[in-house]
Amino acid sequence: MYYRRTDKRGLVLWEIRLAIIAAIVSFITALLFGGIVFDIISLIWMCAYVVMAAWYYPIKYRKLSYNIDDNILIVNCGVIYRRRKSIFLNNIQYITSFKTPLQSLCGLRTVVVHAAGGFISIPNLKDSDADILIYTASDTK
Repeated sequence: MYYRRTDKRGLVLWEIRLAIIAAIVSFITALLFGGIVFDIISLIWMCAYVVMAAWYYPIKYRKLSYNIDDNILIVNCGVIYRRRKSIFLNNIQYITSFKTPLQSLCGLRTVVVHAAGGFISIPNLKDSDADILIYTASDTK
């Protein structure tokens, strides 16, 4: 069984989002505190940024894959431990897709498949891959 991966630009988007959040937190910390408190908080954020950018997001990207078979959608994900989520296609209630502003710049979007027991989210799909996934999943009804 062949599993498809999300687009590589999604990894870059996660890292850009992380850099924006780190910059905002550092700026707010600089406004509210000074001296040693700012240095300590900045050091904590730099360590968190390095861990997230160098370890967490690359592993998250490598382990995120999906496959749509004759009657089931399977998504593999997880960083610390591996998770496999699946929904039978005939149990799908509706499918939504959306784009964040950064995803719009790169031609990516997130697809969310809703069923009675929950939902499965697949982030950072190319627009063409998202259209194929939506069409294939909704065509089985």
